Amino acid sequence: TSIINAFTLGGKIFVTKAMIEFCENEDELACIIGHEICHNELGHLERSLKKQQLMDNVFGEASSLASVVVKFFTDPFGQIDEAYCDMRGMDIAVAAGYRACAFKNLWERMEEENGDGDFLTAFLSTHPNSGSRAKCVSNHMYKNYRRNCDQ
Repeated sequence: TSIINAFTLGGKIFVTKAMIEFCENEDELACIIGHEICHNELGHLERSLKKQQLMDNVFGEASSLASVVVKFFTDPFGQIDEAYCDMRGMDIAVAAGYRACAFKNLWERMEEENGDGDFLTAFLSTHPNSGSRAKCVSNHMYKNYRRNCDQ
């Protein structure tokens, strides 16, 4: 597929060919995989599936509409999970001997490729915008490892 993406499903991690090709080195790929490991460890997929199952049980046939409404109000909070998994994923990569500052470069290229959109799009997205992710990577590496990713 030509979609740059990675995700976890059922304890397995999937990385699209486009994502592998987008990564410039193993360090970037290690951070991506660490990010997905974090989602797995924290059970984010199971939580999402349980939320959908609850909607189906409570609202029956109207669960699709209810899910859209709930998604509208809760997806921006998913950005917190995504940012946390970025940071924890970098910690996993560092522990495995990779250079996690490379993750900053990945997010900067992603921002160049896709842009970050307007405020409303960024607010409603399930993921933080790429520019914010690059800054968070840099801050995390400096505060926790005293590594300056801007050099």
